[in-house]
Amino acid sequence: MSLVATLREVAEEVGVDVEPSDLEYGHVAHHRNAQGETRIGFLFTARQ
Repeated sequence: MSLVATLREVAEEVGVDVEPSDLEYGHVAHHRNAQGETRIGFLFTARQ
């Protein structure tokens, strides 16, 4: 996911605008459910 998409998702899901310079990468999480489907989540911290 691009940084632009990340910022768009924050605005849509949380309702706040975040500047790209305020984001700091935190973690990537890989998950597989009981049906074997996989997901990858990228987690960021917003400083403001």
